[in-house]
Amino acid sequence: MITKKLLIFVIILAIQGCDLFQQEEKEKFIKLVPDHTPFIVSTLEATVDTVHHYPEVFVGYLSDFQKGEDGYLPYPIPGIWWPILNAQVYHIASDMRLSLGIEKEAKVVVTGPLNHPKEKGVVFKYEDFGVYGDQNYLLPLIAKESYKLSVTLPDGRSYTAVTRIPALPQWQVADTVKTPLKLTTFYTGDYVEESKEVIPFSYTPSPKAVYTIGQFNHQYDYEALGVTTNDELLYGDRGPYWRQGLVYTIRTNDFIKINWLGLIWTNSPDYPLRYSERSWGRLSQINKDLGPFYQNVFNWIGMASGDPWSLKETKQVQARLRRDTTYLFGISNILKVGENGKALPKSETDAIGVFGGFSTAYRSTVMIPIRSWDPDTLNWGN
Repeated sequence: MITKKLLIFVIILAIQGCDLFQQEEKEKFIKLVPDHTPFIVSTLEATVDTVHHYPEVFVGYLSDFQKGEDGYLPYPIPGIWWPILNAQVYHIASDMRLSLGIEKEAKVVVTGPLNHPKEKGVVFKYEDFGVYGDQNYLLPLIAKESYKLSVTLPDGRSYTAVTRIPALPQWQVADTVKTPLKLTTFYTGDYVEESKEVIPFSYTPSPKAVYTIGQFNHQYDYEALGVTTNDELLYGDRGPYWRQGLVYTIRTNDFIKINWLGLIWTNSPDYPLRYSERSWGRLSQINKDLGPFYQNVFNWIGMASGDPWSLKETKQVQARLRRDTTYLFGISNILKVGENGKALPKSETDAIGVFGGFSTAYRSTVMIPIRSWDPDTLNWGN
């Protein structure tokens, strides 16, 4: 009996010890950000080609609840149209294990282009999920011009940032491209035809941009990516230039000197033989404000070995693991406005986020295959 009582007593002590240990660990936990930290994000695009959507601003809050007690955050986040903006909001919250809140009653104004004949201040209207938009396309978005963001929260705190959109990338793409093909086989013995080599299209990057993002989406991407239509791909409802595709790269402009983006062709007997394929190209230049903060739109990318971009994600992961409370504030450019109406030094801000810009060239072409064999002899598609 004494032994049983002693065992019960030891078990009780062990349970209490575990509770104490967990409490101590919780007390020692270092929050990456103070709870309810203002989180403000906007990315402005300038282009002389297709304007896909009006500019948006996200206003919300970040909190560090340790274990994501607010549940799973979906990607893309509903309500945010721009894939680049969506990625910035999602990845900072999700990858850093932070809880995301939204603000429905902020006053959001973007002014610009600054010191330009077309300068105007545009009030962005609230839409959904913390998103405010220039629904009437009133803000003139011009490359090489500067813009100012002003956000006032319901509690009276105000924030601001200024950014300059890079020059447009110079990029020429022919209307049609002849693509010599080679015939290869899988380990299963099935034939596949592929490009003999990547068809390059050179471009001239903006001298003040820090990253170049290049993308070629193909008419039949869905075949290679295992779905029935391109609409099923990530951002499939954003049109052919912005959805997920086979060719997507990001390059650091002061490191990578290969200034071209290429086309590829793939086709297998699982699908009908193709005699042409339309491709849509997007070349975006990321400015210096967005660069340090930038989160990639897609989970996989093409990059050159040794590119500093490959180290960026490592730094972000390390910041989370080491509980670096300065990291997110360090990559942000949102400043708090003082009582005198002027921006305070960055060291005095209590907000996280980015107000940045990018310029984009959109191009389209049609690939025409050049075959040196007769597909009928291979019983293609049967």
